[in-house]
Amino acid sequence: MEHIKPQAGGFTDDREHGHETSDVNIRAILAFGVFLIFSAVVIHVLLWGLYRYLDKEAEERNPPPNPMVQKQPEAKSTMMQSGTMTAEKESQTVQRLTATFPEPRLQTDDVRDMNKMREDQNKQLQEYQWINKDVGKVRVPIDRAMELVLEHGLPNVPAGKTPPATGQGIDVVKPPVVKK
Repeated sequence: MEHIKPQAGGFTDDREHGHETSDVNIRAILAFGVFLIFSAVVIHVLLWGLYRYLDKEAEERNPPPNPMVQKQPEAKSTMMQSGTMTAEKESQTVQRLTATFPEPRLQTDDVRDMNKMREDQNKQLQEYQWINKDVGKVRVPIDRAMELVLEHGLPNVPAGKTPPATGQGIDVVKPPVVKK
């Protein structure tokens, strides 16, 4: 055990035990904690006062209401006499929104509009539809169009020439005749 030396390197107050008698100043730590708590309380009170002052200043800067604008009647409460809540009917919602927001209202029900758009797109992909009856152009369901491409192949188009894009999907006028 003689080869083990104290880690303090000989700079200790108590030579018998080989360690310091006091590592931490408890009073200083407690005083610092009290200072932090006091500072936090003071800062919160000052911020609360500052925000009240700023709210007051903002209210004073608001212009007075225009006397020419008539006040809108407030929406009827959904509370019934019995105190139970009832949902607003669609017609009541439309009336309330019409009174609240002026024309033109661009989109009143985005979910319904999105569902309608998806329904129209699915209808284009899954049903036969006339594109031009006079010419005989028909929109074919996508599954049937893939079958036709598999049966008859893609049309032979010379290099450098591309057919005009119609943006209407696969246009089928007459199925090509394949000679065997």
